[in-house]
Amino acid sequence: MNHFTDMLSDAVLSKKLEVCSLEELQSLSEKHPYASALQLLYAKKLKEANDERYAKQFQQTLLYYKNPLLINHLIETDGQNNTILSSTLKESKTLSLRKIFHRKKKMLSI
Repeated sequence: MNHFTDMLSDAVLSKKLEVCSLEELQSLSEKHPYASALQLLYAKKLKEANDERYAKQFQQTLLYYKNPLLINHLIETDGQNNTILSSTLKESKTLSLRKIFHRKKKMLSI
């Protein structure tokens, strides 16, 4: 389990993902189909259990997020190497700041 999914499960489920059952996560993800965090946690739990429903759930989870590589990393890793995650987050934050700066600059020049 990685640090991000630990924090996410604590925030969304108020407990660790290891304690949550597949049935509970399936029920929650069906009850709240637009909750991207639940979809991600359910996919992670299916992956850990080597469940045959994982491939379908993984594809569904990707629909909720912009960066499929980051989602794949969050699901596939067990938290041993989070350098990819931190560099990806820094890069996306930098890109967002550049877009904002560029838009403001454009608006001022008009």
